[in-house]
Amino acid sequence: MAWIAAIDALWRTLRRPWLLMSAAMGLALVLLAARVLPQLPGQLSGEPTAAARWLAGASAEYGMAGEILRGLGLFNASHSLLLQLLLATMALGLFVLLGDAVAAALQLRRLGALLEAPAQGDAEPLAIPTNRMLYRRREAVAQSPDGLAGQLYHHLSERFDQVTMTSPPPAESAQSDDDRLEQTPKVAPDNQELRLLALRNSRAALLQPVLWLAALLAVAAVWWVVTTGWDVTSPPLAPGDEYRSSAHALSFHYMVENTGDGLATQLLAQVGAQTVTLPVAANVAQSVAGVDVAARAALPGLYITTEDGAATLARAGQTETAGGLGLAFPGPGSEESVILPQQGIGLRLIRMGEGAAEAEGAFMLEVYEGESDRPTQRVIIGGEPATSIALNDDGLALRLVQMPAVVARARYTPGLWLLGIAALLALVGVAGFWRRPALLLAQIAPWPAERALLIAQSDAPAEIAALPLSTPTSPSTSAWES
Repeated sequence: MAWIAAIDALWRTLRRPWLLMSAAMGLALVLLAARVLPQLPGQLSGEPTAAARWLAGASAEYGMAGEILRGLGLFNASHSLLLQLLLATMALGLFVLLGDAVAAALQLRRLGALLEAPAQGDAEPLAIPTNRMLYRRREAVAQSPDGLAGQLYHHLSERFDQVTMTSPPPAESAQSDDDRLEQTPKVAPDNQELRLLALRNSRAALLQPVLWLAALLAVAAVWWVVTTGWDVTSPPLAPGDEYRSSAHALSFHYMVENTGDGLATQLLAQVGAQTVTLPVAANVAQSVAGVDVAARAALPGLYITTEDGAATLARAGQTETAGGLGLAFPGPGSEESVILPQQGIGLRLIRMGEGAAEAEGAFMLEVYEGESDRPTQRVIIGGEPATSIALNDDGLALRLVQMPAVVARARYTPGLWLLGIAALLALVGVAGFWRRPALLLAQIAPWPAERALLIAQSDAPAEIAALPLSTPTSPSTSAWES
């Protein structure tokens, strides 16, 4: 039927190694692009407008090529349609190879039934059920069938693990229990065919499907991560800041607590209803609700608090006051402003450049009072981790503590544990290809003028060529894909 022929043609196409190799090369190029090109931040994935704006800006930096790269989804490679198509192609190719390997292993175990098939007497090669490339040799040899059979038996016994010789019954006679497979040669009755089946590393055929299963499992794990995983990185968080991602029920809170002996910092990460705390000073990672969270120091920062803990500090342009404020400074020369609205005092803090005379990474504080445009105090902060400054004669004082701004990251990568299982299975499966299985089936029948007709079939061309035969009278060798 036409549809059966179409499916067979598609199956044979998917068996070709070039398809799987092309998909693997395409996948490698996409992953390389993900390392080289800027990638859409995970926190923008749930905001279409912001994501489109970011992609437009990223592609504009590459000119005309940027539009092509954007169309291919390479600025968001982990969630691009191209990556999913490549993974689907690889999965389909591996599934076909797995099916072929399983079929080959089953077929190899069923070859013994060929020895019991009734002889037809037409000197035709037996149809070997296999999907491997088969090589055939047909020759009329100037030897008796029994002599040729004994010679081949001893030759094959030295090159194969298992060699079985039998003489099948004629087609018209029924097979009895005494005509089962034998492990030693026997002399065939007159004008009756002899058959030899030689197998090598037949158990390795059972291991070969394990390699394709491991590869398919690895592709499934990557697909799982691509379709359901996410990666969110917060902007730099100053001490006391908080970041939330409602799309993933995620929040980070950079907490600062007064313990009496000083200020203690920690990062509180919450995923759903579960929370975990991370130290700010060390780059450590923990898992909460299946999500890996980590924090790292990213920028210099300051935490300002009043000595008495009164809530008198506010950011410039805001009216809400607090007892402590955290500030982050992206680069040298960047500055922040803080006001004390009740006291009419303004603070200007500047991160000093590397070429300054003072210590690298230090800050300069300028204090302004009332409507004056000139600072009443100018203080360099940098030598000590904490600095206290008196602002007026009424005892108002501030404490400035150097604390880094941190970047928090949350990654949800389900199914990565499958890669470990796939790696173990791959080690097992490779053994099946290290010692490849091989077969050889020989049919020996009487031929006129006291000769023997040999029909040998094997999936190893070297074994066909190595058969110890006398000078043939009518050689014929062919190869085809079964």
